[in-house]
Amino acid sequence: MDKLKLYFSCALTGLPPEHREAMVVIRENLKEYFDVLEFCSADTPVKKIYEHDIHNCVKTADLLVSLCDNPSLGLGYEMGVAVEVYRKPVLALAQTDSNVSGLIRGITQENFELQRYEHTKEILPLLLDFAKRKFPGRV
Repeated sequence: MDKLKLYFSCALTGLPPEHREAMVVIRENLKEYFDVLEFCSADTPVKKIYEHDIHNCVKTADLLVSLCDNPSLGLGYEMGVAVEVYRKPVLALAQTDSNVSGLIRGITQENFELQRYEHTKEILPLLLDFAKRKFPGRV
């Protein structure tokens, strides 16, 4: 059976280098369980980024995990399109002390969950649990 396609999204613009390094490690660990869709490179023209992120990644992914620790208009847009347009399961994750927008905290669709974590090592177990509940027998 093919692995589920996962779009792992997070803020990229202005992301501190230590957070970017942590995201690379998390993405690599996820590849054991999921077909992880790739980000565009930093030098990609903005119109191509939009096409890639929305029409390739969000549209074709089976599920999304969105790290909401750093403010990002792009991340919010991706989650909105995934939840409202494509009806994809979306797991939004944020550290316990992260300030997450009330709009995101207020989403009530059954295909969306916001969960908090203390340490990045909790991300994989939270995501695996979410994926198993949304896609029984596939993970």
